[in-house]
Amino acid sequence: MAAILAVILAVLLSAPAEAQSLSCRSYPSAMIVSQIKSRIEALRRLEREADDRAIGLDTRPYEWLLSQARASPAAIADPAALAAEAALSRCRNYIRPLRRVCAAASAMLVRIIEELEAGGVTKESKQAYVEAMPQCETWLGLMPLNTSLRTTD
Repeated sequence: MAAILAVILAVLLSAPAEAQSLSCRSYPSAMIVSQIKSRIEALRRLEREADDRAIGLDTRPYEWLLSQARASPAAIADPAALAAEAALSRCRNYIRPLRRVCAAASAMLVRIIEELEAGGVTKESKQAYVEAMPQCETWLGLMPLNTSLRTTD
């Protein structure tokens, strides 16, 4: 009887755990990338315009830039999509948290534009944006921008 229990226990322990056996090869990463990429490209245009506005080259008011920028975080950070992405952490193959990282970058750009409208950008906001946005751009296959909003003094 003990031998049978030992064999059963050995078989149970040698079987892969559910998290290890879950394969996410069917995850539509190309579709997700194309959806997010268009939104990030729009944010990059807004970043350039906000940068130009900060140095006096663009006349669009910060309120307009802010209204445009506020639409992106909600679209990228769809709660159901974020939950589905979080569930991918159980996958055997690594799936990048693209939506989470890009949503954070998008939210930081909104914060930076709000601060520009109020009179100045804090070092903390710039640092958070500098950390999030280039990672998002790299994962999307975009060359990170070089604007004054991304320089930390």
